[in-house]
Amino acid sequence: MNLLSLMDENLAVHQSYLQALHPAMLVRRDPELLLVDCGLDCDTLNYVSLARLDAEEAPLRIENAIEHFRHVGRRFSWWLGPQDRPAELPELLEAAGLTNTETETAMAVDLRVLPALQLPEGLKIERVRSMSQLEDFARVLASLWMPPDEQLIAFYRLTAHELLKDDCPLRLYVGYWQREPVSTAELCLAGEGVGLYNVATLEAYRGRGFASALTLYPLLEGRASGHRFGVLQAAEDGLHIYQRLGFHALGIYREYQPPR
Repeated sequence: MNLLSLMDENLAVHQSYLQALHPAMLVRRDPELLLVDCGLDCDTLNYVSLARLDAEEAPLRIENAIEHFRHVGRRFSWWLGPQDRPAELPELLEAAGLTNTETETAMAVDLRVLPALQLPEGLKIERVRSMSQLEDFARVLASLWMPPDEQLIAFYRLTAHELLKDDCPLRLYVGYWQREPVSTAELCLAGEGVGLYNVATLEAYRGRGFASALTLYPLLEGRASGHRFGVLQAAEDGLHIYQRLGFHALGIYREYQPPR
């Protein structure tokens, strides 16, 4: 099992599934590149990724992708993973004017080794199945930015019809403490693996074990659904949470963005 390939394919579903189903959004994928434009000015939801580029053609493909977003006037992020090609892709992106803004650790776990869940007192975790829950999810996630990212909230409203279907491969979760939404997580089911994304906790409620619970709960549901492996991209401040659950590092993902 190539866990990096599993991670890339899971990331592609996370990045493009909803956008591919919405008539006002754009997904272009070929064997060499994935480009996703959600129609909103949000670099959290507009992507270029899965580069498998020929070295000679790479500069032109990079410029064409950048020009798309320049033309429509929307921000985007270029995700560069351990299996992306050519090897000099970081230098080519920088030469095209993009800057490495974030670095995350690619991690995986065999879901069979996960510990049992012990919820922090007063925390209740619910899978998102209604518009009110979806609104709670979006607002907690948007609060990671200051001011809160209203484009992110708009995206979840636009894609609610698909997200709330039982067979949607993207499962969203909200953690409630004393009936207040305080934490989020997303589980993406694709192939033999599940991907964990959008783990967030309101600043005032951090340090109480909520993020750990919102990490473990969806992964256990993924295991119960018959999946074998869990994958994610971890920011530095979350590494200790995932290592305690049995995750191990596979490599590095980098995000590149144009100047604001």
